[in-house]
Amino acid sequence: MRLNHPKNAVAFQFKEVLKHAIIVFGDQQSVEDWLKKPCRYLGSKIPLELINTPLGFQVIEDYLTRIEHGVYQ
Repeated sequence: MRLNHPKNAVAFQFKEVLKHAIIVFGDQQSVEDWLKKPCRYLGSKIPLELINTPLGFQVIEDYLTRIEHGVYQ
């Protein structure tokens, strides 16, 4: 069974966020916990709910990059 284009994009985005977040948080369990909790920087939204849109994916990637580089403001 082939995934249609939108499902392919969401799967790719999820994979990329997961890889990046493991680098930032150190392990998959910490990432899974973070993905399920509201995040103040993300407008109290749950990261997992944002991944399925291009804008949400970019916001999460930007946030992870900021954490990675120690920029919290």
